[in-house]
Amino acid sequence: MPLLASSLAALTLAATPTLESALPCVSPTTGSQLTGTGYTPNGQVRLRGRYLPAGRPALDHTVTADVNGRITFTSGVPNDDASRVKIEVTAEDVTHPELRATVGFTMSWFGPFFRPWNTSKAAPGRPGRTSQIEASGYVEESGSVLYAHYVLRDEHVATVRVGRLTGPCGALKRLFRQFAFKPIPRGTYSVYFDTMPLFSDNTYESPGYRRVVVR
Repeated sequence: MPLLASSLAALTLAATPTLESALPCVSPTTGSQLTGTGYTPNGQVRLRGRYLPAGRPALDHTVTADVNGRITFTSGVPNDDASRVKIEVTAEDVTHPELRATVGFTMSWFGPFFRPWNTSKAAPGRPGRTSQIEASGYVEESGSVLYAHYVLRDEHVATVRVGRLTGPCGALKRLFRQFAFKPIPRGTYSVYFDTMPLFSDNTYESPGYRRVVVR
C-alpha cells in the first residue's frame, strides 16, 4: 500500500502544471478567475503577478490546492480611470518549486472615457463639438453597439449611436459628437452609456457622466 501511494504521488508530481485565465480580458463587470492543475494535492501554491512591461508587483497571494492538485483564485477588478494594462501571473508550488506555470491577460476599466466631460465638477456641454471617446470593459458585450442616452430632469431626451465594441475587452476608440440631436433644451444632463438601443429604468445603473451642462 505505501508503494502504491508513492507511485500515485510520483505520477501527480510528474504532471505538467497549468494556469489559465477564464477570460483573455477582465473588467469590473466580470472579475478575474484563475484556475490551474497539476500541483501538490492539498499543498500551498503561491500566485505572483506583475504588470507588463514595467514588472511592478500586481499580486502576491497563496492558495491551497484541492485533493486533486487543482487551484482556483477569484478577485475583483478595480475600475481605474481609462486604464487597460497587461498582467502576467505565475503559480508556484510551495512544496515543489519546480512545479510552476504562467498565464497572461489584460485588465480593463469599465465604461466610457470622454475627456471634455471627465471632471469632478459640472462639465460644459458643447453641442456639435467633436472629440475622441474611448470605452472599454464591455467584455461580455464585445461585438455589440454602444449607445449614449441623454437624460434631462429625469426625462429621456435622445439616444445616439456611438459605435461598435470590438476585441476581447469590448472596446472602442473614435470621434464622438456631443449632443448629436435636435432640439437641444438647455439644462444639466446625465449621459449614460450602454449597449441597449432603448432607454429603460436599467439605464440609470449604466456608467456615464451625471452633470453635463448646456447653457
